[in-house]
Amino acid sequence: MPLWSTVGGGTGLCYLKFAALKSSFADDRHFEKLLNNCGQLVALKGTYQLKAGVNVSRIQAYRSLLAQGFRTEVQGVVMQWRNEVGYNREGVYLIDDWR
Repeated sequence: MPLWSTVGGGTGLCYLKFAALKSSFADDRHFEKLLNNCGQLVALKGTYQLKAGVNVSRIQAYRSLLAQGFRTEVQGVVMQWRNEVGYNREGVYLIDDWR
């Protein structure tokens, strides 16, 4: 059970601006550990909600967030030069904020 809730809003919210795994650690187990560590920090700070942003093209990261209880709130579109995939691709475990 995660240490945070994905319900509510306003005060008590922690938004994860950026988090990434090195390619040598890029797997579901390490990503889950990263999210759990963030959840523990949220709990220690007395907040109750952790939010994070991920591109759905990073399918493993997206699925891992869903498995941890995160839910989609906002969807956007990323346009890249010459339609090159860059870091929005399978195997990349990256959380970032494009707001």
